[in-house]
Amino acid sequence: MIKTDEVVYLLRRLGLSLEVDDGRLIVTPANLIDDDTRWLIRKHRDAIIAELEDVPRWAWLVRLDGHTIETYHHPESTYAEVMRKYPAALSIVPLPECLWPVDPAKDAVHGMSIREPNPMGTAISRQVARLMEITP
Repeated sequence: MIKTDEVVYLLRRLGLSLEVDDGRLIVTPANLIDDDTRWLIRKHRDAIIAELEDVPRWAWLVRLDGHTIETYHHPESTYAEVMRKYPAALSIVPLPECLWPVDPAKDAVHGMSIREPNPMGTAISRQVARLMEITP
């Protein structure tokens, strides 16, 4: 099952802008939304709205002019706090859990043994997996 942070990341990688206005999810531009994307948005709408709330997180993806960096914060930081640290950022989005770094001390990725197959491999297609790759 694909997680909400991964859905949000995927939608943004497809070129969509996601905003919440008075409890309504606004996704633009409409010309990029096909039937499959529309189904994905409808299926995860409530969770996407909750995900877009400005809650503290420890991992953020910051896109600057010419490159993208991962930033990690302890204690967790909100979008506004990360924006203050990186005022030149073109965009700041939460880093999906599937892209979090490996903890070599625990030999685990998000509580899952590295030796176990990635459950996302069966939940999404290869095409979606390629879209989720980070490219500078």
